[in-house]
Amino acid sequence: MPNGFNNRKLTVIDIKDLIQGALSDTVNIFDYSTLAIKFESRANPLDIGAWCYQNRLRANRSQRLVRLDSILDHRKVRIENLLDKIILELTSGKKESSLIQELKNFGRFIDWCDSSGHSHFFSNVKKANTTVIAFIEYQKGLLRKHSRSILTAVTAQNNVIKWLASSLGVDQSMLIEGLVLLKKNMSSVNSTLSPLNKDVMHQLKCYEQILNQISDILINQKPLPYLLELTNQSVWLMPQKKVFATAAMLKSRQNWPNKYYAYDYLNGCISQPEEIEHLYDEARKKYSAQTAVKSAITLKHQVNTTPRHYIRIFLFNYAQAAFYNLFLANTGMNSKQAFEMTWSEEFITKNTCQGFKTIKQRAKGKTQNFEITSTFLPTFKLYLKLRSFILDGNDYPKLFVCHFNGKVTMKGMNRDYLTNLTRKQLAHLIGCKPIPPRAWRAYKGVKALEQTRGDIKTTSDLLQNTPTTLIKSYGNVSIGIATKEFQKFYKRLVNRAEVMTTPTPSGNCTDLHNPETTHSSIKPDCKSFELCLFCEHYAYHADREDIHKLLSMKYVILETKQLASSKEHFDKLFSEVLFRIDELVNEAISRQLISNNDLGEIKKMISSEDLSPYWQQKLDLLSLIGAI
Repeated sequence: MPNGFNNRKLTVIDIKDLIQGALSDTVNIFDYSTLAIKFESRANPLDIGAWCYQNRLRANRSQRLVRLDSILDHRKVRIENLLDKIILELTSGKKESSLIQELKNFGRFIDWCDSSGHSHFFSNVKKANTTVIAFIEYQKGLLRKHSRSILTAVTAQNNVIKWLASSLGVDQSMLIEGLVLLKKNMSSVNSTLSPLNKDVMHQLKCYEQILNQISDILINQKPLPYLLELTNQSVWLMPQKKVFATAAMLKSRQNWPNKYYAYDYLNGCISQPEEIEHLYDEARKKYSAQTAVKSAITLKHQVNTTPRHYIRIFLFNYAQAAFYNLFLANTGMNSKQAFEMTWSEEFITKNTCQGFKTIKQRAKGKTQNFEITSTFLPTFKLYLKLRSFILDGNDYPKLFVCHFNGKVTMKGMNRDYLTNLTRKQLAHLIGCKPIPPRAWRAYKGVKALEQTRGDIKTTSDLLQNTPTTLIKSYGNVSIGIATKEFQKFYKRLVNRAEVMTTPTPSGNCTDLHNPETTHSSIKPDCKSFELCLFCEHYAYHADREDIHKLLSMKYVILETKQLASSKEHFDKLFSEVLFRIDELVNEAISRQLISNNDLGEIKKMISSEDLSPYWQQKLDLLSLIGAI
């Protein structure tokens, strides 16, 4: 235990009891500095009482170690107010998982305060306001370093203001008076970069090897220990809760809570008692070694004679996590879609286009379709065979099966369970940081864009989202995919810029009032300057003036998003326009027709609402009539 830090006795109260007590006015907590709340969706209690102490350290089971002399008594009242707000939120219909995430953000804020000279943020409104200002500046610093996305920063800011105001018992407006808050809009959504191809190939190969070999072990009831052979290493799977330990993991064996000395993870066998005696206390080393080996042999026999032993279920979860990553990479689904997918054995496969299969199946009276590559179909069927073996004739409503202590449960797993299992366990097997779900989705976008020759609409349909979502959330998937269509289009723009042109709010025109286009769905009309970008007479100089016009137009489009009747309506009107603007600006940079410094200055002007004349006039008019 770190010097000066201590455990303290906690008052752990179930959230249901707190809510019931609040309704009957029987909540009695004598010391809020000891309070820990047990939520239904969280394994360990949330130790909010520790926030009463200025000096805290994280310990096992989420309890905080504290310096007992660092308690700040005025914080106890703030925790009491915080508890009232928690109960109010939940009884008003707030989702528990969302509330816990907000409290985690607030806890990180408190940690930041106590480590950066703002420990008196809970004292009064004035000090809280000063602290919020400092925290926003801290977030801005992280944004400048590109170590935090604007969405994360804005979420943290808003959570802090909400819970700090509630703790102080004041309105949020009192904390933010005179402040310029961080804002998020469509242009600030973080684009997810597609992972490098070499990382993709390595991880997909490893996941395939894990799925194939563990399926063989389980379905064909092969005994453990079993040598799992991967591209980067070979690892023994053992008949124990700690199923494997790589050479790297074994270097920290002394730090394991249970050392499992009877298991020789390097050689895939159970050790002899005399080989491990020296690892136990001198007084009982012979007995301890013999007992450990005897227990290991007994457990090995049980595991190898029970087809669905709980340790074999652990193996199934590793195989399922491997398939989960393969599935996301192949379908482009997000984790929520995958976990909510209902499933039955009534499914058919249908050829859709070269290299693709559509899976159609009915579950709970509804037909669901999703598309996979033809080469992935055998892998998909192998998982279904393994899933069927584990379920042993039982029905299960979801594609991914949830287990608790080796038993199938209908409660349903947390959507992050397999992601966390990949990060905490499979990462050791593949020997690198796993590619997360959003990056798999970006990778799928890359492949789809390549196959559709840059067709945004088709790609967004494949990923089951809108063109705008694809561009904003996964826009970087197109890095390195300079489609022939755009290259030809850009070349024509440059050629047109060399002849006599007429300036327009979106650039220049070679034949005003005579719109023509080859685009399949967008029809320029010389009245909507946003559509000029798709006209055969549009000319683009790619200089400061033209780029200022384009980014001014983009700014006004985004500012008027709320005027659209729906998100789908906005996407239909402007998604391709916004994407074309980004293409034109990026192409000018890549061809060195404008410097990054010049572009930075233009963007700074735009953020200050210093737009080109036409778009400035349009923005001012919309503001004057109260439309924005």
